[in-house]
Order: sequence, then C-alpha cells, then structure tokens
Amino acid sequence: MSTADLPLLQNPSLAAFLLAYFIKEYQAGTAGTELPSFEKLLLVLPLVFHGPTRRAIYKKKTSASFFTVIENAPLIIDRMSERVACYSRQTGIAMNLCCATGLIKASKTDDKLIFSFAHPAWPRNSQPHAIPKEMRQSLVRLAHWFKDVSVAELYKILRIV
Repeated sequence: MSTADLPLLQNPSLAAFLLAYFIKEYQAGTAGTELPSFEKLLLVLPLVFHGPTRRAIYKKKTSASFFTVIENAPLIIDRMSERVACYSRQTGIAMNLCCATGLIKASKTDDKLIFSFAHPAWPRNSQPHAIPKEMRQSLVRLAHWFKDVSVAELYKILRIV
C-alpha cells in the first residue's frame, strides 16, 4: 500500500458506499439469486483503492473474462495478499457501517456470511453520484466478473492462497 492510498483508508463512508455499490451490482447481475460473501468483499477495496489496478480494470470491457484481464494486466495481482491484509480492517469497518445504517443486510447461509442490498433502490439522498466514475465502473466490472467465479477460484487467480 502506498502513502497515496492512506487518505482513502481514512474515509470509511467512501469504503461503505463502494462496497454497497458492489453488492447492489452483484445482486443485480445475478437477478438476486446469488449474493456476495464476506470473502469476496475482502477483495473489493484492495482492487478499487489501488490506483494502477483500478485503472487497469476500468479500461476493460465486462465481456472480457477475468482470467484474460489478469493475464493482460499482471499488476493487478502484484502484492495482492499484502493488499488484502491491509484493507481487511477497513472492509470490516465499512461493512459494519453499511449494516448499522440499514443499507446492507447480512445473512448467514451454509456457514458463510452473505450480504444483500437492503432496498429496491438507493435510499433518498444517498445515491453514490459523488464516487468517481473510474471507481464506479471498476465496481461494475468486478461485480460482473466475481459473480461467475467461486471464492476459492478468485483467491487462486489473485494468488492469495
């Protein structure tokens, strides 16, 4: 993690909105039949807050497979284990904020913690228009790719295990 990332880490509201946006997109992409687990959410902030990774993801089309994206931009997996470890606390804080405000609902199923967007649309005065477009579009792509890949596969692709 670079010192340029530190201001982002100090903003749990931004992290909460990013994770809520990801969950909403993931849920929409699966028509609500599948919900992201906490293990998948642990990967979101390290990918979106890391500038070079975010820009590499943002430039790709959702039609490209996640495997191809990683192959064409290997910097995405650079120090990924370290980044996940660094951002895990922030992810937990942001998810607590999301759940405490009622934006996200947590459920336990099959011994895993899953999350759903708790509203049919963004609550009044909470639409994340202020989130930079590059971040929003990266989240859309990640949600699209993550929905088709298991947690074990994601961790293997990103070389976390």
